[in-house]
Amino acid sequence: MARTKLALGAVLLVFVLAFIAWSVAPREREKPALGLMTSLPIYWSEASSIEDMLAQDSEPHWVRARLEEDFRLVPLDSLAVPGSAGEVSERLAPLERLLLAQPAALPPADLVALDSWVRGGGHLLLFADPMLTAHSEFGLGDRRRPQAIVMIDPLLARWGLDLLFDEEQTAGERLEAFDTGTVRSGPVNLPGRLATREGFPTAMEACWIAANGLTANCSIGAGEVLVVADAALLEEPDDGVLTGREEALDHLLGSLSWPG
Repeated sequence: MARTKLALGAVLLVFVLAFIAWSVAPREREKPALGLMTSLPIYWSEASSIEDMLAQDSEPHWVRARLEEDFRLVPLDSLAVPGSAGEVSERLAPLERLLLAQPAALPPADLVALDSWVRGGGHLLLFADPMLTAHSEFGLGDRRRPQAIVMIDPLLARWGLDLLFDEEQTAGERLEAFDTGTVRSGPVNLPGRLATREGFPTAMEACWIAANGLTANCSIGAGEVLVVADAALLEEPDDGVLTGREEALDHLLGSLSWPG
């Protein structure tokens, strides 16, 4: 009898879990997919091991929580299939939207795959910080530490952009508008400056620089790219107050002509 009750209980548990998955999954599938590649502790928090990462019961990073309100996040650790020539891979092909937030240095195949995906109609929001100011639990040289200096210049150059950095500027967080004439502003800290390369725009690449070089909105082939030359907006504030951060991120996401 005890075994029968145990078996019935197990069957009931499986049924309940299946019902929950069935009821939740359709709502998740209704959300548009958003690919996410980042070296910042947005999707996974900083931890010394996988076990520690999974064991943490703290609240998710505010950026992840905000994004998951409107999107089904697809975390990516690479963009091209190993051994490929860099063509659009099955990792990118199903996606129409992509967020790169201070990505780790990308191999050439990933850069080619990303360029091909954008030119085919992809929509990309790219945070490219030339001097990251976010605090990290890991020391300099640790591979788990967020990318301190974004290494994506070859791709920006192909799109007609230079990412510049003023070493004389004063460190410290301040509010800046992310495009000309907007009331939407957010925090920056030692930001870079985007500029159009000589010889651009062309018929296939045209970038519009805004906010004194803080952002650039580019039409690349059939796709679109919005580059932000700073990533301080994505940090967890020391005082825990997100004032302006969520609204600024929403504004940047809304600035792209996201597919319907």
